[in-house]
Amino acid sequence: MTEKQPSKRGAKPVAQAEVVGPQLDADKLAERTQELVTLGEHQNEVVDQFGDGLPWHPDHYEAAIRGELRRGCEAFLRAGRYLVVARECAVHGEWYGLLDRLGLGQEQARRMIEAARRVACLPNPSHARDLMAATKSQSRLIELLSLPDEQFTKLATEGETKGLTLDDVEHMSRHELRSAIRDARANADAKDQRINKLSDDLNKEHEKTLKAQRRWKAATPDEQLVT
Repeated sequence: MTEKQPSKRGAKPVAQAEVVGPQLDADKLAERTQELVTLGEHQNEVVDQFGDGLPWHPDHYEAAIRGELRRGCEAFLRAGRYLVVARECAVHGEWYGLLDRLGLGQEQARRMIEAARRVACLPNPSHARDLMAATKSQSRLIELLSLPDEQFTKLATEGETKGLTLDDVEHMSRHELRSAIRDARANADAKDQRINKLSDDLNKEHEKTLKAQRRWKAATPDEQLVT
């Protein structure tokens, strides 16, 4: 009869745990981290440019925009600046909730943002002040957004574009301003058409000259003498 072997005391080795879920991908983690860093840098730049010293927080910006909407044209522009920050920094779904709470439509918000961006691109703050002094109301400022960027900038910096002046803007009704802007755009379009036609005519003449030169080079000496 065989003797029983004494059992060994102590803990039995634990089997290796199975991996639950996908293993962490170090490359993807590093890529995502870099994306977040880049996003943060972009948001900081937007806050610095348009936030007027107000750090980003959705509640703070909602209150600031709400307060500015109750005031005049300059406040309308500041609200547009705050909307630029909110649009760039709000998380998914937060932007539309903000607009709903403020009672702003997407088109109105887009125009406010466009106004803020265009004025921010003017080369000198004094140009913005002159523009605000002439428009006086957000409705006039919104009408001016119908001008192409180049004409908008020229009006603000030089006080005139295609027959429309800042003095005109200051004394016109909204209907009159809309008509004047339409005329200014038409004048610009007509000038562009004239320039394009002149360019086409010059290109055609140049092509004729090149063809004549090629024919002359391909001709025999006798043919060249006759020509």
